[in-house]
Amino acid sequence: MTESDQKENLEKIDRIRSRMFCNQLKKVFLGDAHDCRDAQAKALIVHPASPVTSEATFLSWWHGSRKIQKNKLELADLAVPTISRWFELEHIGSPMQRHMGALRTLSLEVGNGDWVQRKRKRIDEGVAAAQSIWATIWALDQLHTDGCLSMAWQLEQLGAVLGQPSLRYADDVSRVRVESGLINGYAFEVTAGARASYASQNESGLFRFLLSLVFEPDVNEQPWWPLLTLDIGAAAAHCRARMSVDLRDPYTVFGASDLNWVFIISRALWCDEHTFIGSLPSSSKSVSAEVSISRFVKQMQELRKTYQSLVNEHGVNHDEISSVARPETDYVEEAKNRRR
Repeated sequence: MTESDQKENLEKIDRIRSRMFCNQLKKVFLGDAHDCRDAQAKALIVHPASPVTSEATFLSWWHGSRKIQKNKLELADLAVPTISRWFELEHIGSPMQRHMGALRTLSLEVGNGDWVQRKRKRIDEGVAAAQSIWATIWALDQLHTDGCLSMAWQLEQLGAVLGQPSLRYADDVSRVRVESGLINGYAFEVTAGARASYASQNESGLFRFLLSLVFEPDVNEQPWWPLLTLDIGAAAAHCRARMSVDLRDPYTVFGASDLNWVFIISRALWCDEHTFIGSLPSSSKSVSAEVSISRFVKQMQELRKTYQSLVNEHGVNHDEISSVARPETDYVEEAKNRRR
């Protein structure tokens, strides 16, 4: 990819984030009248609590033709707390804010200064935040505050949507221990096998864990399925971002299986329909014996459908995001070719 293409990708990502920012503003102030496909600038600026009073200014944000200034972000944050996390501290924002932050990290290969160090820092921050959130499920120990990531924020992201622990995979002994406050009840929302798949404190370990959840029984019916959809996409983006700043062979860093799955998920979420469908036969060769081919195909289709719906709800076309997130380099094939 040329430097010009890289700059264009960053500009596209920023336009998409600006559109999502505008839609969040409108959703708060316009309520049921909010239409994610329409700028509705006139309706917004006349609202007495609106942080923006100029129609031209709002339309420039909506179309992404003007960067939202820091003082405007601060005003917006006063009216809608954490809305600024579309553009700063994305890694501790909402699921979609974190997801878009990961896609920007993936595209970050240009700019002044040491972009490699900035990219590594963003990867580390994004992965640490996601791990903190998903610790609600995978950790048997009682939840605890994790550095700058507050307990309240962790529970807001995942624990709140789970409601009370169902203990559906807990045996009698575990139930007693949960009720006694000795262990985390949310850990029994998934099978022991899924929890055990969380093996390391890095992006590939997180990705492997989230991937195991994709094939859990009835996972599509769980309240955290949309969050899983966005976070496995972010994890795949972080893995691909790491490959672009790591001089080691991707097979050495991730292993053949993880490497394959990163691109299977990337194709499911971001390739066009023809490429996605065409990739399924070869992708199915990576499926373990515990997952049937029909189950694999169904889950990839469900993942893609849910992702497209979530993106559309934020007022963005799937094609817009696909143009910057689809995998241009297939590290699986590249690594195989180097070994021949």
